[in-house]
Amino acid sequence: LVEEGDRVSAGDLLVSLEGAEARANVRQAEAALAEVRASTRQLIEDAEREAAQSQRDFERFQAVFREGALTQQQVEEAEIRAADAMARLVSLRAIASPAGSEPAAVTRAVATLETARARLDLTRLRAPAAGTILARTVEPGDAVSPGRVLLEWASDGPAELVVFPGEENLGGLKLAGVATASADAF
Repeated sequence: LVEEGDRVSAGDLLVSLEGAEARANVRQAEAALAEVRASTRQLIEDAEREAAQSQRDFERFQAVFREGALTQQQVEEAEIRAADAMARLVSLRAIASPAGSEPAAVTRAVATLETARARLDLTRLRAPAAGTILARTVEPGDAVSPGRVLLEWASDGPAELVVFPGEENLGGLKLAGVATASADAF
């Protein structure tokens, strides 16, 4: 997306690799997350309806029992069904939101989505800071592989030198020390 000599700002898109598969993976992960969340909501709604119905049944059984039309055992069974339904609802709510977090299935789906988005982001190379494109070593349609240099870029900021001193020189290094850098060729 850039040519030699182009000025770029921090965050500008420099190279866009083919990302159809990565985009499809993001859409698939988004759909899976939506399904898991909807499924969790549906389970809770079903449990809420079941608990409410069981409670209404129990209250009706009590009223009919007071009129002498039901046995104590039938009322107790209705009470147990209502308590079981409420316990299932409480359990589902706890699983769906333990201490403010989401259920494990939702957490997994979110992580899968984040992974898919991170892989998609790897198909886009952005300028880390403002600078100038010095060289472009690829053309649209070229096949690239990891480690291949695609662009050479010079930052507008101060120069930074990264060195890897030999072990024999480590004793002479100190924080904020003065150093001289020279190239063997000069």
